[in-house]
Amino acid sequence: MPTLKRRLAAPLALFALLAAFGSAVAQTASPDEVAQTALPDEVVRQPSADGGRDLADKLCTGCHLIAGDGATTAQVGPPPFKSIANKPGQTVDRIKNALMQPHPPMPDMQMTNDEMLDIITYLDTLRTDKSAPSLLPPGVVAKPRYPAPS
Repeated sequence: MPTLKRRLAAPLALFALLAAFGSAVAQTASPDEVAQTALPDEVVRQPSADGGRDLADKLCTGCHLIAGDGATTAQVGPPPFKSIANKPGQTVDRIKNALMQPHPPMPDMQMTNDEMLDIITYLDTLRTDKSAPSLLPPGVVAKPRYPAPS
């Protein structure tokens, strides 16, 4: 009857061989070979005002007036989206900061960068002064997917 030591010898030897082989392959791979095996970049997309409106309808209507057309009601206190969009000095960074580090009673919704840019793009459509600079400059793309921590 084989002992435990003999039964484990073959699998341990195989494991050691595989570990050594993997280490040798990793050390001999050129940067070009590593680049060829890397995952492709994420698909880059333009922010969507329609996507922002849909997301706002889903996440924000409990507290904020979204459309500003008077068709819905909201809590007293949180500003309507139209007011947020037209606040003097409003910027992309201010809106992103409010979404990433919300103040009470606003919940932390853990939004991706794509989602934040969609909402900001929607807010840009609510601006009344069309001569004011855009909240989201043309050509901005939603990448990286998650915002960098501040």
